[in-house]
Amino acid sequence: MSDIYFSDKRRVRAILITEKHTLILIKQLPQKPRQQPMWVAPGDSIVPDGADDKHILREALLAQLGVEVKIINLAMQLFMSRWNFYLCKVVSVNPNRRSPQAIAEHANGLYKVDELRLEEAVIKQKTIQPRALRDYLMANLPMLRVI
Repeated sequence: MSDIYFSDKRRVRAILITEKHTLILIKQLPQKPRQQPMWVAPGDSIVPDGADDKHILREALLAQLGVEVKIINLAMQLFMSRWNFYLCKVVSVNPNRRSPQAIAEHANGLYKVDELRLEEAVIKQKTIQPRALRDYLMANLPMLRVI
């Protein structure tokens, strides 16, 4: 298991639902032979101590994806409340608002934005990390489909 799970850094991520009732995840593309792609929730990897999670999340989603969101609620906390996952609804999308860093990482093939149907077979097929996020999605599919 990666040291990232044991870090004392706070992280904030979005369970990002679109108006089409689909889920937006970041597909991290393999960078080494025999590596498999994995899907992660968009958001920020590090939240400074004392910072407002929701503010940091909104900024990160705008920079990473060019999306503005409505934050519905805190959906899940992991790793002794160091990782906070917020259930969010996409309000608007403007890819031109992405940061130069996000544009460069996308252009260099480090990741791609993936829109998934909220269906059991689709979620099971993907290597969603952390595993607790995949479990949350599976357990809450009916509710996520109507947001």
